[in-house]
Amino acid sequence: MYSVVEGNKLTFEVVFEPPLTLVREVEVTVTLINGTAIAPGDYNMLGPMVLTLTDSGGTAMVNIVNDTLPEVDEMFEIMLSSNDPSVLIVEDTATVTINDSVLVFRFNQPAYTVNEGDSVPVMVTWVNPQMGEVEVRVTVTPSGTLDDYSISPEGNITLSRASNTGVVVITALSDKMKEDPQDEDFILSLESKFRLSVSQAALTISDTTVTLNVVGGSEVTEGENITLNITAVGPFVENFMVNIQADPANEVMISPTFVDFTSSTTQVSVTIGGIPDTEPELTEMVTISFTTTSANVQALEYTITVIDATGEGPTVLCVCVCVCVCPLLTCVLYVCFQATTYCRCLQNYFRGGREWFLEKYELYGLFSPLVIHVGPQSQEWR
Repeated sequence: MYSVVEGNKLTFEVVFEPPLTLVREVEVTVTLINGTAIAPGDYNMLGPMVLTLTDSGGTAMVNIVNDTLPEVDEMFEIMLSSNDPSVLIVEDTATVTINDSVLVFRFNQPAYTVNEGDSVPVMVTWVNPQMGEVEVRVTVTPSGTLDDYSISPEGNITLSRASNTGVVVITALSDKMKEDPQDEDFILSLESKFRLSVSQAALTISDTTVTLNVVGGSEVTEGENITLNITAVGPFVENFMVNIQADPANEVMISPTFVDFTSSTTQVSVTIGGIPDTEPELTEMVTISFTTTSANVQALEYTITVIDATGEGPTVLCVCVCVCVCPLLTCVLYVCFQATTYCRCLQNYFRGGREWFLEKYELYGLFSPLVIHVGPQSQEWR
């Protein structure tokens, strides 16, 4: 059995076993028998077809033609015969396999990444195109399941010297499964009936999660309502329920507090109402949380501002004593007492009371006047 690549020469020997010393010439005829390889287009004999053997035997040579056509491996046979009755040929036939010259292919990039529900184009290039056409098929290993991906076209793509590139589209399907790990890795390669040299490429399919988006107002006044529209974005692995809660819970009312999402219901509306009270107070920040037990859904927090219905801050008694000791040292005593049940004046101080105070009063002389005021903060203080 011999194997040779197109464009090379095959040399084979005819020998005596065991070695002997000839007392006369011995002739052996070499016959080439066509198989799937046909002479002279695929091969031809170099030198005489009749070998005159010496003590060490003889050598014959066959030329293998490089026909520049993409082909599958081809075969032919070599047969030895002799008319000399004293010559016994034990192995009179040998098979020769002609390996087609290697066809070189490349993917246009070494790695591809695609999210479930999306597609990615994969380009294949025939680097050393020859005459004729070649059919190749993009393969993915490990094969995974039908729920992981699809390839279009499913069959072979045909490349030629005139059109040496082809494209397949790999679509990562939403397999309705939460993978762990989140990414699945595959290897892209090529199959063909021809002899190929292929640079493989990596394919990563990333599992995706559903995200919640909230659109609506960011402020609500006590006694009034706003509407929030919640949209689920992403491939639905399963139907899921979202629990909606407020922190602190005594500032707003939520309706409904539970909403359902399905593949056909991807947007719902929620009403947020400011709970009225008679107590003048500062503006409140409330965090609305959207949570679910589904592992494929990301939780979300949304902040709204609750505005006091009276438009006033707390009623305060402020005693401001300002003493200027020297031009370089100023001592300001800012003492606030709230007339309601609990103190919010310090909160107001840090939110701007200090700036308001310094804007309203200038320090001059060694002593500044004592200022006492009782009334809502929203009024002008003079």
